[in-house]
Amino acid sequence: IVTGGVDSMGTVVATAEVYDPTTNTWTPIASMRYNRAFHFASLLSDGALLVCAGDNYSAPPTAYMSSCETYW
Repeated sequence: IVTGGVDSMGTVVATAEVYDPTTNTWTPIASMRYNRAFHFASLLSDGALLVCAGDNYSAPPTAYMSSCETYW
């Protein structure tokens, strides 16, 4: 799973995609609740992916986030 980041226009995004190595394709999944870049993700023991922190660039000079989201 790839979550968030910065698009080619420099905009922080909330998108999420899953990679399938057998077909070499990316499939969009539900977007995150918030736009995030420079965040971190950890795989939990129950198989969920925890995505936390990051920067959403909503206010200069930075907008560091303290929230987390979970993907099943």
